[in-house]
Amino acid sequence: MSLQGTANNANVLQLHRQLEQAVTKMLIVLGKHSPEVIGFSIPSFEKREEDEQPEQIQVQPVADFSFTHTAFSQWLAPVGANTRLVKRYPGVVILSSGEQQIIPLISEINRLKDEFAKAVRLGFKNRQSAHENLHKIIPGILLQQATRKIHHLVQTVSSVNFYWAHRPMVKEITKEQALADIDRALESKRYDLTMLNKTEIEQRTQHEKSLISRIPADARIIERRIARVQPCYDIWIKASGSKTATKLGSKNASLPVIIFGKVGRYNGLSDYCRPVEKKLGPQESIIESELLTRKSWFVTMQPKKKSGVLLGHK
Repeated sequence: MSLQGTANNANVLQLHRQLEQAVTKMLIVLGKHSPEVIGFSIPSFEKREEDEQPEQIQVQPVADFSFTHTAFSQWLAPVGANTRLVKRYPGVVILSSGEQQIIPLISEINRLKDEFAKAVRLGFKNRQSAHENLHKIIPGILLQQATRKIHHLVQTVSSVNFYWAHRPMVKEITKEQALADIDRALESKRYDLTMLNKTEIEQRTQHEKSLISRIPADARIIERRIARVQPCYDIWIKASGSKTATKLGSKNASLPVIIFGKVGRYNGLSDYCRPVEKKLGPQESIIESELLTRKSWFVTMQPKKKSGVLLGHK
């Protein structure tokens, strides 16, 4: 490793220690103000599983400060545990005092999270290489959890509503972007390549590039991933003298939101049950064909009087 790489690793370790210390300090101060905790414990998901649609997710309500402590401070997996797990901590922490002490601590934590994330990526061409290096110097770290921002609000709140939301992931990509993405997969050692030998990887890569090259000029490549299911919350406020509440905002509920003020009521997070999908009628104006299953790529184009359906590759 170069001197610059060694120095950057030392900086990553130092920022990580500072982040741990800052979170510990905030939790100590937070606990002294006797917060009301409304939390919902849900299972962990592997990153690949999180992009799938589960049939059911069980929710366990919790009201102990230990939930808050774990949510804000736990980002190291046990020895031998899967470091690709995604753990979310939907909830709200309500305080009637302490904002002058706690808000500066939250700001410092979020600043350190930004600095830590930048230091982890510094000097690496892709995310996978940065991830592998990080786990050499901080084994078991769950980077996504370590770098989540803490959100707070100084406001009397009418209601906080928790719910399950689907976050569809749809984007259009060009042929050039698709070809470049396939090439990057070879450099980043993606997990879906680990079961193939060198010859099989080369054959698959050439076949996929051939499929892309045959796409008609008037067609579009659409990446359409399954909607991600995750907990979210809406915060509603009511102006003085008003009879109706206004939605202040919505966020994903990865960490508890800290509210300095009163909360009129809350609607808790219930168990998730996958809804029955509605069957859509035939699409007469657009033809959509699967291109690459592993990439969730589809080809869409206007129908022609004499045209076959573009065959994809699973």
